Amino acid sequence: MKTKYLIIGGVTISLGAIIYFMSRRSGQRKVTSDNNRPSKSEKNVGVLYLPNWDQPFNQEFAAEVKRHVAPQKVEELDPALGKKLSKIILEAKGFFIDDEDHVEDIFVRQLGTKVHLSGLSKAFYKETGGKDLWKYLASFVSKGKINRWVNQLSNYRIQP
Repeated sequence: MKTKYLIIGGVTISLGAIIYFMSRRSGQRKVTSDNNRPSKSEKNVGVLYLPNWDQPFNQEFAAEVKRHVAPQKVEELDPALGKKLSKIILEAKGFFIDDEDHVEDIFVRQLGTKVHLSGLSKAFYKETGGKDLWKYLASFVSKGKINRWVNQLSNYRIQP
C-alpha cells in the first residue's frame, strides 16, 4: 500500500517538474515577426538607427554609424592607411618581447574615432586572412589597456 502511494507521489512530482521547466523555457523564446520589419523597398523615413557604441571592433560599426547620421557623411579610415596600420600591429607582437608602444601610438595618434577603429578592424581582417583584431590585441595587450585606448576615441567625425 505504501509503495503505491510512493509511486503515485513520485510520478506527480516528476510531471510537475517537467511542466514547470517546459513553461519556463517557452517563456524565454523571443518571437520575431516579419510583419514588424520594414521591407528593403520601403524608405525608412523617421526611423532612428542607434549603433552599439560599445562594439567599435565590429566591422559593421561604420555602416551602423552611417545609418545613424544618414544625411551627413562620416569620416572613414583610408584603406591604404588601414593596411599599413595592420602591418604595424602584426609586427608589434613578438615572440618574447611585445611592442605595445606602437599599438598605443596607433590608438592615440593615428585613429581619431571609433569609426576609424572599425575600418582598421576590417583592414586587419583582410590583411591577416580572417584574424579578429580584438582577439589578436588581447593576446599580448591587457584588456584594460585596450579599453582605455578605445574609450579615448570619439564615436565619429562628420566630413566637412
